[in-house]
Amino acid sequence: MSDETSWYVLVEDEHLSSGNDEFRLSRVVHVDGNVERAREKALELAKGYDPFGDFKGTRTVFRIGEDSFMTVMSSDGWRKERFRVTVGELIHTEEYFEPPAPDEEKGRRGIFRRSS
Repeated sequence: MSDETSWYVLVEDEHLSSGNDEFRLSRVVHVDGNVERAREKALELAKGYDPFGDFKGTRTVFRIGEDSFMTVMSSDGWRKERFRVTVGELIHTEEYFEPPAPDEEKGRRGIFRRSS
């Protein structure tokens, strides 16, 4: 990786499955600039991102760490939806490549066949 640091903002939406609270990664936003710019972008998303559609209600944003926020969106007095916004520094990327298929001719030779 190059010497230049890459900063991202990760957004995780809350999903309720069989009674368990679960957060799933829903957005990854690359930020041009340093960690301070990434923190600004994270706060901007915490205050303005709407993963649930055309939200009408109360939005409450909590700082839960230097680089993370929890947004609670409530409507009709009792229903609450949450999402997390976190600043992340990219430290590793690795791509998987499918190995090439074995050559069909090589596959037919086997250990008991003569090669030509």
